[in-house]
Amino acid sequence: MRLLDSVKSPADLKKLPARDLPALAQEIRELIISTVSRNGGHMASNLGVVELTIALHRLFDSPTDRIIFDVSHQSYAHKILTGRANGFENIRTSQGYSGYFEPGESEHDVLALGHAGCAASIALGLALGARMKGDSGYFVAVIGDGSLTSGLAYEGLSNIIAQNPRNLMVILNDNGMAISKNVGWLATWRGRWLPHLRAELELDKDFQQFENVTEALAPKIPLGPLALSLGKGIKSAIQKSLIPDIGHVWDEMGFNYLGPADGHSITELIEMIDRARQYSDK
Repeated sequence: MRLLDSVKSPADLKKLPARDLPALAQEIRELIISTVSRNGGHMASNLGVVELTIALHRLFDSPTDRIIFDVSHQSYAHKILTGRANGFENIRTSQGYSGYFEPGESEHDVLALGHAGCAASIALGLALGARMKGDSGYFVAVIGDGSLTSGLAYEGLSNIIAQNPRNLMVILNDNGMAISKNVGWLATWRGRWLPHLRAELELDKDFQQFENVTEALAPKIPLGPLALSLGKGIKSAIQKSLIPDIGHVWDEMGFNYLGPADGHSITELIEMIDRARQYSDK
């Protein structure tokens, strides 16, 4: 029996042992590859977010929490995990599922999307609306580096900084590609830091272990809070001196940046996204 046969909803996904998640990701990939090879559609963009989608649905409670994929062409794994694995083989056919978000298909598809650059603004509007009504719920905008060549994306990011909703997270899905190779300042910026990416990931893991230990011991030892603050300062200084530019453009914009993370490591993604969620709750 396939793992996918037991996952009819995000609630079922949460019941799976963590050790089964990589195998689930492989089953999702195989279904996407076989279907898109036959029907056409977006192959690479969907294969690139399988682990991310698993991590998001593992941590958040859709549809109370809303996950907004920019453009929504990379929502195939999302559809599979929200009750549409059965029938997915007919996606993008006259009798099948849409290749994009479609609210008529599922309550987990927040809006009918298709335009690049709009996820940040949509997430902000939903988050502010929920706050005004006193509703619970968290809102996650997943936007690619290709969409960040769009002015609309920066309007949304700027308004998020201005409104500062605590129930919103923006995830940059950076794979270096749009329909074709990206150009402009973002592509140039990315090219400068990409060779240092692995060093940044290892540095972040090392300091996260230090922070976890220090946070646990801080209330129990003299100068514990000072040691924690000092450790974070050292990490920031090393990042800025040895690995310039990674994330700091977003810090300067006003975001509390965490990352980067390995987009194909479910464990790492869950840890990073959970840290970001806890940070925003403070």
